[in-house]
Amino acid sequence: MMPIISVGARALLIQDHDARLAAGLAPLKMETAVHLVQQARTLRDLDGDLRVRRVGDMATVDARRLMPSTGEPLSLNRASRSVEVIWSTGVRSRNFVQPHGWIMEELDMAPSAVRMDVLRSGRAPVLDTHRRDGAAHVLGRVVAARIEGGRGYATLQFSTAADVEPVWQRVVDGTLRSVSAGYRVHRYEQRRESVAGETVFRAVDWQPYEISMVPVPIDYEAMVR
Repeated sequence: MMPIISVGARALLIQDHDARLAAGLAPLKMETAVHLVQQARTLRDLDGDLRVRRVGDMATVDARRLMPSTGEPLSLNRASRSVEVIWSTGVRSRNFVQPHGWIMEELDMAPSAVRMDVLRSGRAPVLDTHRRDGAAHVLGRVVAARIEGGRGYATLQFSTAADVEPVWQRVVDGTLRSVSAGYRVHRYEQRRESVAGETVFRAVDWQPYEISMVPVPIDYEAMVR
């Protein structure tokens, strides 16, 4: 007999299914999905469990589905010096935010929660590891951006400047694949977790304004495609 699944849990499972397809992952088996629903005490717990499982599956997925044998990203366009990236999945992480101090932060990836005007302006920069202390740290610009299936996607175009070339070559050969978004939060919703007893700050109104190439990401699903 098929167990009863709430509307909220069903919506999270659909979101996870779409995110898995976008990442080239196999959908969860029905028995696994039902088990996760039954084990989660709250919808927030279920959302976290689904994200953790997706990240784990990303680490074990056959690398041939993510890049060709040369190591080049599948989205690489040499002529335009561009690649497509996933810049956020909203994953929970520790962040220092004034005036709250260290918090557990989560980004709402619903289109209604994310102010996309800067990323879509054609002027948002691609930076080297979020560095903003000099023009030389600008590697290129964001030429397209969208929210789809609970993820942020963007097309990054790299400069032809000589000092950018070493970074571009690392992107081309697949050595540098991780990305991270710089953003400002306009409003949080706070919720006390029943299991961990910790307050989660969920950004429900926020604005990304740059995307960086980074050696180690906070969100391990944020990467060059």
